[in-house]
Amino acid sequence: MTLRDIVLSTDFDKTAMALSRLYPADVNYEAEYRQLFEALQTVKPTFGFFENVIIISRLRSGLLAAANVFQGSVSDLVSNQVDNPANATAEEIAAVFMHDFINGRDNGFDNFKHALD
Repeated sequence: MTLRDIVLSTDFDKTAMALSRLYPADVNYEAEYRQLFEALQTVKPTFGFFENVIIISRLRSGLLAAANVFQGSVSDLVSNQVDNPANATAEEIAAVFMHDFINGRDNGFDNFKHALD
């Protein structure tokens, strides 16, 4: 399943619940997360040019981690396959990806839209 398939299989309200459970400090950024979620649903995927696999892992703390989310553009990322040995739900995968994408970029929340271009 690709990241885009996962995002399309859920909705923002369910993903927001996973976000608030996994990242309670981010509740003030719901509008930014909603915009990113909608962009992930509508961005035209490439053909997985980088053949990158996003790997979802469950840490000892119980939190989730996503590996390989910083390689390529958003259109590349949504076309990548997701390996989910953590058996995370679609909402959890979307939440961890969006959290890592926004917080892992140098531009942070203020300029995250630029990273979608």
